[in-house]
Amino acid sequence: MAIELRRPYRAPLIELQVAPASEDLRWVQIAYEGEWKGHPAGPFKFDRKVFEELVDNFKTTPVKIPVDYEHGSGQLGVKAEAAGWITDLRVDRDEQGRLALFALVKWTAAAAGHIEREEYKYVSPTIFWSWRDPKTADPLGAYLFAVALTNTPFLDELPELTLSVRPRTNQEEQEMEEHIKAIMAKLGLPEDTAPEKVVEAVGELHEQHRQLKTEHEAKTTSLKAVYERLELKDDASDKEAVAAVVALKKPAASEPKDKVDKLELKVEEQRKMLLSQQVDKAVEDAQRAGKLGADDKTVAWARDYATKDFDGFAAYIECAPKTVPVDPKAHTAEARKAKVVLTAEEASACKQLGLTEEEFRKHNPVD
Repeated sequence: MAIELRRPYRAPLIELQVAPASEDLRWVQIAYEGEWKGHPAGPFKFDRKVFEELVDNFKTTPVKIPVDYEHGSGQLGVKAEAAGWITDLRVDRDEQGRLALFALVKWTAAAAGHIEREEYKYVSPTIFWSWRDPKTADPLGAYLFAVALTNTPFLDELPELTLSVRPRTNQEEQEMEEHIKAIMAKLGLPEDTAPEKVVEAVGELHEQHRQLKTEHEAKTTSLKAVYERLELKDDASDKEAVAAVVALKKPAASEPKDKVDKLELKVEEQRKMLLSQQVDKAVEDAQRAGKLGADDKTVAWARDYATKDFDGFAAYIECAPKTVPVDPKAHTAEARKAKVVLTAEEASACKQLGLTEEEFRKHNPVD
């Protein structure tokens, strides 16, 4: 994908004071680090990795990279006259402390005239983001296809073009020194700090700001997702958000307390019925094993014990000796099925569930 970085905009004047390589060559800033999401060709990002790919690919290509007019290179039917030629690329910090890409340009006489007369004020690069080696088709990453002279750059913080730097007056020099001292004081640097260290500190500060901005955007996105789940507007107050969260913890108004109480009562009744069945079976098993008598007093004691502490009763029966003669027919299925009278718990369960004794026996057969 190729992106021509141009956009209608008038950037403020920023003098880029980088010493030229010679009388005919000028270093020109053509990009700076950052991320853009609104370009018609799609989002893109400039960082150190991209800049180094552009430099590496520039050094290995045998074709000279042109500076044209208004992105004319590569457009069918358009005369792409060169305004200059790029002879070198380097990665460095700009005057704002940002990581930036600079091109060493040899301007044509015509282009130099346009710039001198202020007919062209800016440059704009054309980048191929997924460049491949023409012979091997190996992926090479970002490739600088051309740079254009334009008055409508997409990168709206590039400095204006100038062919020469006007010497500052003594007053301007003094004002600049005071300005630099103020910046160094804000950065906590001593006055004798080397210029490159000042630029480095500004770059670090800019990176911290970028990271904080990224973290803020991530938190904002997460908060927006939470607001959507809570069905709140983006501009909802903190008080409204807290109220929405608290409301989630409250029981639904459609579930009245009496309905909940009835449900809990039914659950408790079901638990008691199941326990009664377990108790009956445990007592019958103990009688069948000859460890428990069949008289009413003994059975009542055993049922009470098992109801209050089922595990304790089971442990007692496990250790109890056989003291009662066993009648092989006394605990057969036929004998148990002949039982007519329900226990008190079974009778209560039948009443609560609206069942007859016969229906209860049908759904709770005796093994």
